[in-house]
Amino acid sequence: MFLKAKHSLGLNIDAKKYIKFDKNLPFLDPRVSREPIPQDLCDYLTNNLNLAITSSAYVSINLYLSFSKEQIIETFEFSQQVINTENITNTQIPEIDSQYIVCCMEAASGNSTAKDRLWKYDNYFSIAEYLYQNYELKTVFIGIDKSNVISQKSYLIDLRGKLNLFQSTKIISRANSYIGNDTGPLHIANLLKLPSIGLYRRQETEMQYSPIFPELNVQLFRPEIPEVIKNIDLLMKKSDIHHLKTS
Repeated sequence: MFLKAKHSLGLNIDAKKYIKFDKNLPFLDPRVSREPIPQDLCDYLTNNLNLAITSSAYVSINLYLSFSKEQIIETFEFSQQVINTENITNTQIPEIDSQYIVCCMEAASGNSTAKDRLWKYDNYFSIAEYLYQNYELKTVFIGIDKSNVISQKSYLIDLRGKLNLFQSTKIISRANSYIGNDTGPLHIANLLKLPSIGLYRRQETEMQYSPIFPELNVQLFRPEIPEVIKNIDLLMKKSDIHHLKTS
């Protein structure tokens, strides 16, 4: 929508929303020129934060809102401790009596145009069985979409629709690792410095919306089960550095 908005003109879109800018914002279209974005800000966002140039352009709208480039950079000096707020620390969550990984099978839940982003549900259950048999790890499913039935098995824990955002974050923070579609919980896991596997069905989302710490995330584009299992074995080695939190 930003890229299509024109100077002094409105734009009607399929979602029946109407947007309008009162002046040209050339930095919102990096395909035309990167010059309106200060070079040091652009370098910081792309090199230090691994943001795609398009995402960097979106961040740069803050220049139009009178924030300086120094303020923007300072804001993005991320600290993991920011997530460990009192709200999350004091949040009550269901007791899980063993080590586990977290899965979120959905993506853009309720959006019919995002169905192509979903990996087959049965694939997740096959992966959960592999994790239990080979690593004695249970699988906790989170999210809000409960339309797909999860079997009553000891190693499958269904918390879909039962957690708020703070609870989901705390559940993820105590996990061994994370596997799921390119959706919100994947980014929460990454911000918590948790090793993860992101399953991508759209190439543009893989390129433009990957997690901010790529060294902790394995990106798989339209994978088959054997490819995921191979990377799970590598992921388990990475997760050895992540100590399960019990307090």
